[in-house]
Amino acid sequence: MRSRSPLHNHRLPLTPLLLAIAAMVPAAEPAVQPEAPGDTAVASQPGQAEVAADAKYTEALGRYRAGAFAETLDLVEQAVALYPPHRGAQQLRSDVLAVLSNRANRLRMAASWFGSLQDIRTQETAVRLSALLERGDKAMAAGDFAAAELDYDRVEIGIRSFPYKFDWGELPKQVADKRNAARDRARGAELQRQQDDRTAAAETARQQADLQAEALRLKVDELMRRATAAFNRKDYRRSEVEAWNAYELDRRREDARELYLDSRREGHYSFDVAYRVERTEGIARVAEEVHKSLIPQNELLVYPEDWQRRTLRKPREIGTSKAEPWMAALNDRMEQRVTFDFQDQSFEDVVTFLRQVTGVNIIVAPEVLAAAGGGTVTLKVRDMRFRDALKWILEITGHHMAIQDQAIFINNQPVTGAVVLRLYDVTDLITPVKDEPGAELAYSAASGGSGGGDLLGSSGGEETAAADPEALVTFIKNNVTKDAWDKDDVSIQQRSGSTLFVSQTPEGHELVAQLLANLRNQTAMQVNVSVRLLDVRKGFFEEIGVEWHNNPTNMISSPIANNSGVYNVTTNGNATSGSGTSLGGTLYQQLPGNATSIGYGITPTINLGQALPKGLVLEGFAQGFLGMDQVNAIFSAAEDETDATVLNHPQITCFNGQRANAAFIGQYAYIKDYEIVSSNYDPVIEVLNYGDLLDVRPVISSDRKYVTMEIRPTNVGLVGVFVEYIAAYQIVGNTGTTGGVVVPATFPIELPNVQVQTLRSTVMIPDRGSLLIGGFNR
Repeated sequence: MRSRSPLHNHRLPLTPLLLAIAAMVPAAEPAVQPEAPGDTAVASQPGQAEVAADAKYTEALGRYRAGAFAETLDLVEQAVALYPPHRGAQQLRSDVLAVLSNRANRLRMAASWFGSLQDIRTQETAVRLSALLERGDKAMAAGDFAAAELDYDRVEIGIRSFPYKFDWGELPKQVADKRNAARDRARGAELQRQQDDRTAAAETARQQADLQAEALRLKVDELMRRATAAFNRKDYRRSEVEAWNAYELDRRREDARELYLDSRREGHYSFDVAYRVERTEGIARVAEEVHKSLIPQNELLVYPEDWQRRTLRKPREIGTSKAEPWMAALNDRMEQRVTFDFQDQSFEDVVTFLRQVTGVNIIVAPEVLAAAGGGTVTLKVRDMRFRDALKWILEITGHHMAIQDQAIFINNQPVTGAVVLRLYDVTDLITPVKDEPGAELAYSAASGGSGGGDLLGSSGGEETAAADPEALVTFIKNNVTKDAWDKDDVSIQQRSGSTLFVSQTPEGHELVAQLLANLRNQTAMQVNVSVRLLDVRKGFFEEIGVEWHNNPTNMISSPIANNSGVYNVTTNGNATSGSGTSLGGTLYQQLPGNATSIGYGITPTINLGQALPKGLVLEGFAQGFLGMDQVNAIFSAAEDETDATVLNHPQITCFNGQRANAAFIGQYAYIKDYEIVSSNYDPVIEVLNYGDLLDVRPVISSDRKYVTMEIRPTNVGLVGVFVEYIAAYQIVGNTGTTGGVVVPATFPIELPNVQVQTLRSTVMIPDRGSLLIGGFNR
């Protein structure tokens, strides 16, 4: 590589170089061939031409390095003209022409120049600046003014810091103009972008406001729709709340405000109406409850507070009632969760896997493994209890298991545990619930005279006989492990009347206990029957009449005021005689025939002997003068209305299928007959029972939804008592020494008559249903 001088404008010394070139030419250049005749003068002196051309070349090279390309071109042309074969001059001439050919692009010109000078680093700088300038132009064309400004700025800095004093021409000014233009365009683009952003933000805000307004409108419309629907179905409270919520969201909605006020107004009105109705109903209910509270009645069956704890009691049995520790530990391990996926695995491998995972002792009988290894298992479970998973595996393979002696034993035949003895108390099962039927009435009117008198006598239903314990034993043998009772160690015996001694395997004991529990659950159900005996009378009583007291004396017949004449008015009304006088008139009092059938003991003073009127009249008066106090003392009014009266309200609680009754009896003692005692008549007193009797037998359906009830209501009423007299003689004064006096006497015998009304029926009613029975007249 050629070395360059740090002083770019210093010309190279020519004399040593020319001498070196002159010394080297004879050896380096071949012999010159003869030229054409026109070049004879030059060829005759080849050494001088080469030296002159070399001198021109040396001067041109100095000017080239100084950057004077035009002068360099002239000098190198002269050198070539003096000595055409001069290679250095020809090469320099090519470099100068290459540089001058890029005069329009100073950077390319500089790159070509430094390339000819073999200054690689400076050439790279020029090429990089040229590339930056082109990239800046492209960025300007693409609209990326910030990048273009950055590239132009880098080009400008590169030109200012260029290591050679190069003639850049107008390039620095052009680069500065481009940089300023890019900066202005970038600032304008930034301003335009900011303006566009502000416009877009304003448009977005407007759209968001429109969306919020639309969402608010839709929300308010939905609330108004709900409020209107609630108002139409007269749910004014809901309508008021919805309308107020809508009005709170948008205070511009007058329709929401109006609907809120209308709902509030209608709600108050409906509340007043409902309150009046509820108040009237509440008063009626309170009166009814007060009336019912006056009737003695029993409450429903009340269980003790610790009943749940008592239900957990276990029946008595022989042996320890607490499970052994190994059994509890084994049961805990069988509750753990397992996950596996067996695909055609042998039974032995499955058992080995379960032993390792669960830690449970599993013993397999040799007969199981002898039969084809126990079979194969294909089963996939996830998070299943080990107890259930083992049951599925045994179900697939057809084997059986049993828990005994601290292990799980698996066999191909059903496995039975050791036989143990347990006692079962079955007193509640063999002692049936006693029926309590209502007594049948004696309809016979024979000489016994027992009509109605045997109401609560011995004519009731028969008591249910106690169950046979042997029947229960037979039932258990036929339904629990039927084939196992023939074995020597297995047995069941009934002793002490109500205790079963059962020797069975643990599995058999579980089945026996389950059977007895099911029997107890079936017989332990109870039914509550609420009964109301009503006296229904739809009656209305009204009375308007005269109340005659005459107290104090002469209150009604007292003289009237002075200057008051007697006015005989034939029609109802009043007459006045002037200022300060009393009311005058004639009172004709006679009520129509719907008030009473007797005249209350009043006898008219006129028309004696006539029939009593069906009303009230003034005693001793046909006409008179009545003042205000007299009128208030005479007239009276009364009104009464009766619908129904609760006579009795019993509640009967009985077992499923048990007959029970409720009786409301009154007693009447009467003289039935006479017995001869000491020569005299001694009366025989009998008691007659009458009243109401209800006999029921409820049977619960299997689905616990209905109750089939046998009902037998009976009403016995005392109609009247007829009295007959027996004429007989009675001995009076018998002292034993002298005879007594025999006097005639009469002895009464009472014959009561009763009215019997009864009903026999069987009905089915739903649970908590009601049944109305009517038609019993009093």
